[in-house]
Amino acid sequence: MSLCVVLTDSSATVCVIAGDFNFRPTSARCDFLCNCLSSHCPTIVDLNLLDDDSFTYVSDCHNSTSWIDHVIVNDGLASEISRMSVLYDVIGSDHSQFQLDCRCTYM
Repeated sequence: MSLCVVLTDSSATVCVIAGDFNFRPTSARCDFLCNCLSSHCPTIVDLNLLDDDSFTYVSDCHNSTSWIDHVIVNDGLASEISRMSVLYDVIGSDHSQFQLDCRCTYM
């Protein structure tokens, strides 16, 4: 089931989609996903809140890093996220964890 179908069928007013999307921020895959989700007003918040030299994946085999994990929210929630960081010192896998500060108001 595609993300767009899940969001369309949901009654949620805000959404957070986070994880390993396996694309770099400037890739065609990134553009494709944003175009698919365009009716849901997606914002990839890590692109706005992390430094350009950030990375979320480390390949020991190739001795390289890349930024392939992302946090996508709809515009209604994007303005509520004030800070985001990659937890480079937390080792759990070859992907780094995110931390973000989000102001949530319950009605």
